[in-house]
Amino acid sequence: MHRFPFAQIVFTLLVLPLGLLILGKPLLAANVYTYTSTGGDQGQDTIELLIDGPNMSMDDTVKGGLVFRSGEEYMAILDHKDKQYVHLSIEQMEQLAGQINPAMDAMRKQIEQLPPEQREMMKKMMESRVPQTQKETRQIELSIAATDESGIYAGFDCKWWEMRRDSELVRSACVADTGDIPNGVASLNTLRGMAAYQKKLLKAFDQLPMAPSTTIFEEMQRIDGFPVATRDFKNGVMRYETRLTSIADREASAADFAPPAGYTERALTGPQ
Repeated sequence: MHRFPFAQIVFTLLVLPLGLLILGKPLLAANVYTYTSTGGDQGQDTIELLIDGPNMSMDDTVKGGLVFRSGEEYMAILDHKDKQYVHLSIEQMEQLAGQINPAMDAMRKQIEQLPPEQREMMKKMMESRVPQTQKETRQIELSIAATDESGIYAGFDCKWWEMRRDSELVRSACVADTGDIPNGVASLNTLRGMAAYQKKLLKAFDQLPMAPSTTIFEEMQRIDGFPVATRDFKNGVMRYETRLTSIADREASAADFAPPAGYTERALTGPQ
């Protein structure tokens, strides 16, 4: 079995119900939500979400793909370039944390044994890469409030909300009435289910600074509506904007919510 680098898993998870599906059986009334993302070094990125009841798949022209089946709590990250995938389970993440957490502790102990100047330099270097630990981030309450700004994306009227941590703007979302979105209630519940499962997966890494504190769909638990546009900020500067561009109906089958035929499974690995 091939190995799958841990860093790619964490990165993908930063970026999204009942019953089992019978392979090959067509499922009607699935929806394809197409988003366009701009910003950073990626230029323009297209993201397609296919959602049918409790199941979803995501294809990203930059980051790869993901499949999620809520009823089974099954999630897999897809690498289209190498035609490989990794199945993410809570047990695997706990095992991986068991490798990484001791490694982090050992590194901290090594830093403490360095001469004062080198020790200070290493600490500053680590702080510059990860300014806040997950624990520190969670101690700062995320405030969410509506603004007077509104917008229209893909023909849907929406209202902008701001999400701040310690008064710093970290994200904003333009939220449409869920009833205006085709299958909006069911689709939003599926996305929230994916966010809840991601939270379970990352719980093993609570003490690591790389674990994200929230996702946009967790935040949507506190806002009544469907996000049709989001903006991410750092130090007051917008880094990325993602906007809904279209919604279409299509038939789907269970094969759409599983790794493609011919893809090879890879194993999670910790730091080498």
